[in-house]
Amino acid sequence: MKKYALLLLCCFIAPNLYAITPMANGGNFGYGTYEYYSYSVQADGTVQTWGGPYLLPVSIPGLTGVVLTNSGYFVKNDGTVWSLANGSATSGLVQFGISNVQKISTSGSHALALKSDGTVWGWGDNQVGELGIGQFTYTQSSPVQAIGLTGIVDIAASNSNSSEISSYAVMNNGTVWAWGNNYSGQFGNGATCGVMFCGISTPTQIFGLSGVKAIASGSNHTVILKNDGSVWVAGGTNGLSFIKVAGLNNITAIAAGGSSQGGGDYSLALKNDGTAWLFQNSPSPVASQINGLSNIQSIQIGLGGFVFYAVGQNGTVYDWGNVSANGLLGNGTLKGSASPVSVGVAYVSPPPPYTSTTVPALSEFGIMIMGALLLLISFVIQKEKDSHLR
Repeated sequence: MKKYALLLLCCFIAPNLYAITPMANGGNFGYGTYEYYSYSVQADGTVQTWGGPYLLPVSIPGLTGVVLTNSGYFVKNDGTVWSLANGSATSGLVQFGISNVQKISTSGSHALALKSDGTVWGWGDNQVGELGIGQFTYTQSSPVQAIGLTGIVDIAASNSNSSEISSYAVMNNGTVWAWGNNYSGQFGNGATCGVMFCGISTPTQIFGLSGVKAIASGSNHTVILKNDGSVWVAGGTNGLSFIKVAGLNNITAIAAGGSSQGGGDYSLALKNDGTAWLFQNSPSPVASQINGLSNIQSIQIGLGGFVFYAVGQNGTVYDWGNVSANGLLGNGTLKGSASPVSVGVAYVSPPPPYTSTTVPALSEFGIMIMGALLLLISFVIQKEKDSHLR
C-alpha cells in the first residue's frame, strides 16, 4: 500500500521541480555585445548562450567547430571568424573576411584579430585611431592591418563601451605596443593625451616595459603579465606608470574589466594552483583570493565589466557580477550575485508563505490525472484483496 501512496505523491511533486541543465565541458567563454548575451564554447566545438530571453543556457544551432569566443565573435578551428546577426541564438551566422585567426579581442566599438603569422588586424570604429592604420576614420567594415606590427603573441582591445577606446599588442621579444585613446593614462607611459577624444593612430612602443607575455585592457586601465608570473597595472587611479599588484605570484592568466561591482574597476588573475584572484584599481593595488573557486583553468571578464567568468578543470562554468533584469548569469534568474554561481544550474527560490488558509485549486487537467490515479490504485488494491480471498 505504501508504494501506491508514494506514486500518488510523486505526481504532485514532479511538476514543481525547476529545470536543471548542467554545463558539460565548458571551455572558452565570452560576453555578447547585443542585448547582453553570454557565450560558452563546449568541448565538441558547439556554443551555448544565455542572457536576454534565455535564463538557462541553450545551444546555438548551426555553429560548430568553434575554438574560442569573445564578445559575440567566434573563431573556428579553420581560423575563420563568425558572429550572430544580432546576438541572439536564432538570428543567423555572419562570416567576416579574415582567416588564419588565433585570437580575437573586442571593445564596445572595434575588434582586433591576431593572425597565425603574428600580424594584427582590426575593424569597427577608428575615430581615436584604435585600428592602428595611421589615420583617423569612421567605421571600417572590413578587416584592415595595423601598421608595423609583426611577431605579435598577444593582443587586447579595451574592455569598454566609452570613448576611452585603446588597443595593445605584445611582441615575441616581450615589448608592449599601444594605440588609440590614452585619456586616463592606460598606456602606462607616464603621460596622458589630455582630452577625452584624443588618440594615437599608429602603434607605439611603451618604453620601459620588458619581459611581458600577456596583456588585458579594462575600461580605463591596462594589466600586463610578465614572464616571472608578476602582474602590473596602469591607468585610472593606478597612476600613469605600471605598478606591481601586491599579493600575486605564479600567475598564468589575467583579465581586465570595468566598474561592475560599485566603487571601481576590477581585474582578475589566475594562479598556477588553480585559484582565482581579484584586485581593484588603486594607487597601491592588492589582490585577494575569490572564495568558492578552485581548480580553475581559465578566466574572463565580460564587456564593460558587468560579469566575471571562470571555468573549472572539470568544465564547469562559473559567473558572478552586479547584473539585473537580463539573465546574464545563466542560473534561471534575473538576479545578480556577488559570489560565483554555476552556469546552467537553476537557482530554486523557496515558495512565498501563504497569506491565506485557502488551499489552491487544482487545474482541470490535474483533477483528471488525480482521479485516474486513484481509480488505478483502487483497482490494484481490490485485485490484491480478491487474490487473498481465493
